Amino acid sequence: AAPAEAPAPAPAAASPRASTKTSSTKKAKRTGSSVFSMFSQRQVQEFKEAFQMMDQNKDGFLDKNDIRATFDSLGRLVGEKDLDEMIAEAPGPINFTMFLMIFGDKAQ
Repeated sequence: AAPAEAPAPAPAAASPRASTKTSSTKKAKRTGSSVFSMFSQRQVQEFKEAFQMMDQNKDGFLDKNDIRATFDSLGRLVGEKDLDEMIAEAPGPINFTMFLMIFGDKAQ
């Protein structure tokens, strides 16, 4: 009975009084969802396909080796310094959401 009671009061208390506060707080914390709203569904799908092609080791993250392999496949040589600078553009590991954020920042 206790687990059923605990979740019920929290949403009930949050929704009538602070629904605007809760939603604005969620928007502030969930930066990933705002990134997706910057692009059309078609664009997001195209970025997803590009990300999957670049993610050579299929671990869900782009690292220096993934980016190097992508440049190699395009017939372009890229130096260590350039790779390090590209990786440093992201504030953390480059998963798909971070990938979109980087492109979103470039588009603005």
